[in-house]
Amino acid sequence: MSTAAASEPEEPGRRLSGEMTAPFRVDLSVVGKPLLAKPLKLVMTILPKEDLPQLQQMEGVIALPRGVKLVKGHLQRTWAGPFRKGTIRRLAVEVIISPEVASAEAPFISATAIGKRGAEGMSATAALYPVVVGNRLAVVDGFSIAVRQSLRGSLKTGEPQEVIIEATSPIGIPHAEFTVGLPEGVALVRGDLSGHVALPERQTRRIVIAVRVARPGLWTIGSFFEGAVGDYVFRGNGELTIRAAENGVLATVENRDSSQ
Repeated sequence: MSTAAASEPEEPGRRLSGEMTAPFRVDLSVVGKPLLAKPLKLVMTILPKEDLPQLQQMEGVIALPRGVKLVKGHLQRTWAGPFRKGTIRRLAVEVIISPEVASAEAPFISATAIGKRGAEGMSATAALYPVVVGNRLAVVDGFSIAVRQSLRGSLKTGEPQEVIIEATSPIGIPHAEFTVGLPEGVALVRGDLSGHVALPERQTRRIVIAVRVARPGLWTIGSFFEGAVGDYVFRGNGELTIRAAENGVLATVENRDSSQ
């Protein structure tokens, strides 16, 4: 364990996972291409979102599951204040991931920052998930497929409108199923409401259908994606709510995906 203060710029081009539960953010990322039985660099970063003058010290801890072995660095570190907005504390280690991680009871790598401000305790956590399929290794920040829908066209009742459905997966899925659900006030004009698509890793795949809104009302179009890679299942859904006014004008009320 060591004590240090740092103010360093963030490094680009990494895969990040973060969750904000305190006035600082924790990110956990990998550097380089993950390969089984080869050293892989993990970087934990802590970024204050505001000045924390009452915070005297902060502790960072990286926890490894069975099947992930530390080969370089320390999994725990303590930093002394002051903690200023925008300054970064960083903890870097190297690990080796073996196929055994797939059978671990809790197969994820976590990074937690813990601090105290007076009598108030606070923490923030991030996690990454090793995915082992055959002799291939991927490290993802979750098992959700991000799905987003939008409307394009004249935006008038009774005329064809395009619904653009965009899906992005954290891992390549060669065979994903999709389903689109239309409410009773919306009719399909062109395209498929179900089928199969390939989802490249971290690239957006687009599906376009044409619909006609028949009458005034509030209508929600839903879509669902699911695909498996080995024993790992990835899912995502999105909803697009459209308001059709009495004067025939259409407007998007809400666009929600599974990551929100």
